[in-house]
Amino acid sequence: AVGRLSLGVGVGAEAADGEFRTSQIDVGEIHVHPTPFQIEEGEDLQRAVDIAAPDARLELAGGRFDVETAPFDREFPATRTSTFEPIFGPAMGDPVGLIIDKPLTIAAADGGPRIVAHSDTEDGIGVRVMANYVTLEGIEIDGDGIETAVNVLDGSGVHLDGLTVANAPTGVHSQFNASLAVRSCELTVSGTGIV
Repeated sequence: AVGRLSLGVGVGAEAADGEFRTSQIDVGEIHVHPTPFQIEEGEDLQRAVDIAAPDARLELAGGRFDVETAPFDREFPATRTSTFEPIFGPAMGDPVGLIIDKPLTIAAADGGPRIVAHSDTEDGIGVRVMANYVTLEGIEIDGDGIETAVNVLDGSGVHLDGLTVANAPTGVHSQFNASLAVRSCELTVSGTGIV
């Protein structure tokens, strides 16, 4: 189960005039989840990625996880090594289904879960990785009207292990990153497997 906690801290001090004054510091919402963080079919996968702690392991239970592409509207993390707009392939504004912008492992818990990315524009991206040390392991990414299944944009130490990619012209598109590892993946695409 995922918990949510809002935290505010009161701080008091004696001022130079002898008065005791207090201030309230609002830390905001804190999400608490177990490790590994189990995601069940039908749950919002993007929400789970967004609330997961950096370096967490998210395990997808068998089943189908649908993600609809939407215009990409996020800032790049401060760890970004490149300041350039992508020079070929997917552009910054292209519609994206699932955005991973922190170090995470997303893996199959059992039964070969499937991420199905839908796009009406035929230029969308199923999964965009834009962080260092992301691992996608043992899952299937199925493109429904998308151009690129996985776009690794500016991330070092990214591992794609045992993925099955189907129904997209491009399987894996990589730019501005170092040490991308693609191992034991099955890419069934109509164009280019890995660029």
